[in-house]
Amino acid sequence: MEYFVRNNLNIVNQGNDPTFVISKRKEIRDFTLRTDKIWDLETNWHVSDEPSFSDHRYRVSQIGDLEVTRSTHRNPKRINWESYREHLQAI
Repeated sequence: MEYFVRNNLNIVNQGNDPTFVISKRKEIRDFTLRTDKIWDLETNWHVSDEPSFSDHRYRVSQIGDLEVTRSTHRNPKRINWESYREHLQAI
């Protein structure tokens, strides 16, 4: 517990939804931690009902109005130019 206090870590878990579920038992075994710096930014923490294909359930939250965009980058040195030209000709 001293480590959490020393590093300004807080347990976010809310409610009694189990985070670990197997056929014979359900437990709150997993914890979500956050620092004081993002305490006011993180909202809507909950244990998801979405299948995780594991005995541990997803823990989900939202951080402010954060919008994530995904971009791709190609390294021209690693492109197979011959295959690329063949593909263009086939189109």
